[in-house]
Amino acid sequence: MRFSVKRISLIAAALFGGSMILAAAEYAGKANLDKWSFLIEKYGSRQNGVLSLDSPEAGQTPYASIGGIRLRNGCTYILTARVKAAPGTQFRIYIENPKKWENKLLGPATGDGEWSEIRGSFTFHDVETAPSHAVFQLLGAGHAELRSLTIEPAPPEKPGEPREFLGGTTAPDWGIQPAGCGRIRDGKLTMNAPGTAVLGNLAVKDMQPYECVVRVRSTPGTHYRMYIENASNGVWQNVMIAEADGDGSSRVFRGYFTFRKPDAPSYFVCQFTGRGELELESVRLTGLEPVPPGKLRNGDFSRGAASWELGEAGAIEAGELHVAVRENGVVRRVRQYAIPVESSRRYRISYDVRGTGAGDANAFHWFRVYPEEIPSGEAEKQFQSCMNYPQRKSIEFVVPPRRETITLAVEVRGPAAVAFDHFRLEEVVERKAPGEIKLDLPFAFRDGIFSTTPDRKISGTIEINTPKAAKWTLLAAGKSIQPEGKRFEFTPPAGKTQFPLELILFDEKGGEIARSSKTLHIYPHRPNEVAFTRDGYLVVGGKRFFPIGHTETTGRGGFDFEFREFAAAGFNTVSLQATPAILDAAQKHGIKILRSLPLAIAGKTPEQRAAMRELLKRDIELQSSHPALLGYFGADEPAWIGVPFDGLKEVYELTRSVDPWHPSWINEAPIVTNLRDLRRYSQAADIGGIDIYPVPEGGAHGSLEEDRGLTAVGKFTDICRRVVDHRKPVWMVLQAFAWGQCHNPELPPEQAVYPTWEQSRFMAYNAITHGATGIIYHYLPYAKVLGEEFWRDLRRVTRELNYASDIITADTCFDSPLKTDCANIRFLHKKLNGNDYLIITNEGRLPVSANFAGFPAKAAELHVLLEDERKIPVKGGAFRLDLPARGVAVLSPQPFAPREKIYREEGMRPYNAPAEEDAESALLKHGSWIWRKCETPAGSRSFFRRSFDGEKVRKAELYVTADDFYRFRLNGRPAGSDEPGRYLRGGWNSIEHYDLTPLMHAGKNLLEFEAWDGGAVPCGFHAVLKLTMHDGSEHTDGSSAAWESAADAGGPYAPSVEIAPFGGAPWGRRIIVQEGNSAHRE
Repeated sequence: MRFSVKRISLIAAALFGGSMILAAAEYAGKANLDKWSFLIEKYGSRQNGVLSLDSPEAGQTPYASIGGIRLRNGCTYILTARVKAAPGTQFRIYIENPKKWENKLLGPATGDGEWSEIRGSFTFHDVETAPSHAVFQLLGAGHAELRSLTIEPAPPEKPGEPREFLGGTTAPDWGIQPAGCGRIRDGKLTMNAPGTAVLGNLAVKDMQPYECVVRVRSTPGTHYRMYIENASNGVWQNVMIAEADGDGSSRVFRGYFTFRKPDAPSYFVCQFTGRGELELESVRLTGLEPVPPGKLRNGDFSRGAASWELGEAGAIEAGELHVAVRENGVVRRVRQYAIPVESSRRYRISYDVRGTGAGDANAFHWFRVYPEEIPSGEAEKQFQSCMNYPQRKSIEFVVPPRRETITLAVEVRGPAAVAFDHFRLEEVVERKAPGEIKLDLPFAFRDGIFSTTPDRKISGTIEINTPKAAKWTLLAAGKSIQPEGKRFEFTPPAGKTQFPLELILFDEKGGEIARSSKTLHIYPHRPNEVAFTRDGYLVVGGKRFFPIGHTETTGRGGFDFEFREFAAAGFNTVSLQATPAILDAAQKHGIKILRSLPLAIAGKTPEQRAAMRELLKRDIELQSSHPALLGYFGADEPAWIGVPFDGLKEVYELTRSVDPWHPSWINEAPIVTNLRDLRRYSQAADIGGIDIYPVPEGGAHGSLEEDRGLTAVGKFTDICRRVVDHRKPVWMVLQAFAWGQCHNPELPPEQAVYPTWEQSRFMAYNAITHGATGIIYHYLPYAKVLGEEFWRDLRRVTRELNYASDIITADTCFDSPLKTDCANIRFLHKKLNGNDYLIITNEGRLPVSANFAGFPAKAAELHVLLEDERKIPVKGGAFRLDLPARGVAVLSPQPFAPREKIYREEGMRPYNAPAEEDAESALLKHGSWIWRKCETPAGSRSFFRRSFDGEKVRKAELYVTADDFYRFRLNGRPAGSDEPGRYLRGGWNSIEHYDLTPLMHAGKNLLEFEAWDGGAVPCGFHAVLKLTMHDGSEHTDGSSAAWESAADAGGPYAPSVEIAPFGGAPWGRRIIVQEGNSAHRE
């Protein structure tokens, strides 16, 4: 799109500046006519203040000129002339400087016999050492008169104030070629034949962002394009404003640009082709608010909609951007244009987002935020979801080469209503070490070896990040290791608890250029320690372990009931907030616990944070040696929610420093628009994971729009393994609910769509064959009444996984000789006790008959798990396997246990059968969950008080907990802790029992509580006071609205707000009572 600029060009322009001419200067009129000179005197005359040119011959081009015009470098002037020419006479006016022959041309124009005003602007850049001159010229035969010619400084340009190049201007402002293809009339450019119209000498500022808006109408059968371009110092810069076929309607186009060092004038070009007519109604150029590279304008909407194009669906409400789209599948867009960036650099866009309405059928609101310059198909352009609570999101991208600006697009896909705020753009500076040591599993777990680690040879990879490195040396405890290329393996030195592993890089001449090191640990034995295999499977107490878990308990009964029912169903793991008593109950039934961790060290003051840090450390120390502890659960979907990473990482580092023998796991949402963000969060855990709930198929869970079905499980498993660089295990979270009941717990089971047995089984093995080393299910308690058929189907899958766990966790033969001719088959070849096992899935939507060859075992037939009568003939290591769509087969040369024995359904307890109630649960029903009335409950504190008469009381007992912390006093004395005044961790699912009798008075007794929410709703307080009288009778007083509460200890106090009865949502009956520290006398 280059346009050749000649000494006398066809370019017209408009910009701003000042000059040696400080006010309007008149160069024609009566006072200055004698200063004009004629090329041919006989063709010119001066009379009555008018300069005239006459030419009787078509080939003559007579002109008159005036010199001595002093201009200032880089400043912009407006030239205005009053001209009358005979009909058909062509003329032009231009101003020129001889030093570099810079010029500004107005015309050619054709006269109509009337006086008209010609107006244009120009900027010269090297003219102060030589005066300029103006020229009035005829182009052929005819007569023309010049009455006035004025040059004046243009007013300064102000960002946000548009400059219009049509409307009030006339034909000489534009150059049109070829002659006769167009004209300007009534403030519009009209073209009725193919040609080019150019508006030149657009002096734009260096790195100043501009908006160009054009309004155009063109008849069908035509084509046009419009662009702005600059050619300076051999560098061409341009931006397309519009390119379209005419359709007869009036259309508006916008373009945004920023030119770097535009030393020469820029120009606007309109090219027109086809048979018909084009009418350019408006060309407007506006300088936008300049901001430094990598910064947004008005990202917090404090200036309303300034700098944003809201479109038809956007609105600014209460300082937020709201975009609402009702129509299903319709996308509406809001933009910010011309955001300055540096080419080829990486940036992060972060922002707050929340849904504000019903959303889709799953209550999700779908949106995406991205720079339009990113190529289509990239992960950053995938739609993602939010729900009706605030989340902090971000994406990262690399600016394409030779890009100086980007356009930020905010899109919402209906049905959705989304609020955005606090947009921020910042450069991401990547600082990689010149060389890095990356350990393989299992050694990457805590950088070392545990006593139960199966493989004792440490291995890994050297990563070189500098081209200067020609060779390198690896030292283990000072002893050289000889890598094979960039791979290494060695036996750790004996007799050490830790030692350095050091990488030294050298250049071609042998000079050292960099060092990096890693401290490796030989951990002492712990009876309950957890290690990993090279495949990422757990080793617990020296035995391999495949987690089959559930997030939280179901809330149907107490912990003893819950753990017994989970164990009977084949589950072996539960994640929850643990206490020693909960761990004891889990151990009784063979359940392993993933202890939930806080998202950050809570506290609003340094003193509170220090106390909470010490409390967490003490809890971990207390629980770390318990045989039921499997590890820690750090966070659920932290990247999607926007959990602050620093707080999460601080908790992780504290946990691993206190308890290096147990791993931490975090689970992410299936939103993979920012893998770098997921990688960052993975640094706060030892095990990665992603949840995916694709039933019914074709739903809206997950950002992989190319796969909304069951096989998305395997794809997300692959993504998660890439996120952790294949150096950490991956546990996938699978669906144990119906979406309808997720949003409406009252929905009857017969109306809910649950995963079938076939679907649940395929999803589990799809995850396993893609490398998952654990499966956690979520979330049975969504349903008030769960479908019994679904519970039976899920129970069959979990019991099968439990039975097959030795096969699943066996060593994988990655160099298996087994081959198949079916592309939809995915399989794992396992070795266990010298036997070969196969786990095979059909990922296709159609049944397959797959041929296999190369099975190494000398077997005549293979047995099929759960298909007791089926045998697969094998001949010469080859066999054929028929599998249904999304089918699964586990094969072995040895017979499996009968299906009925694996399922053990005889006497199975219905899921919805009432749980037996223990005496403690019956007592706790006397109290409700309460809090004070407050507008912002998250992170708030509540003070409660309750009095009782100690007369005739033989024993006073208190059962108390809080979500999240509490402490209390009796009669002004701190109670319930060895360290008076310290916060206690209620953990809400653990109720502490205290004997208050030692601090009780015979008369009035006052209980005072302080409860503190850890930073996220829900928050609540629950207590029951049990009084045993001297006559043996019992009286209970449970927390209720009658208990007074306040925001401060000094009041004022008012009735509390009852949030839920004991056993009600969101806390349920997942409660265990444990003994608190006895009340004491000071």
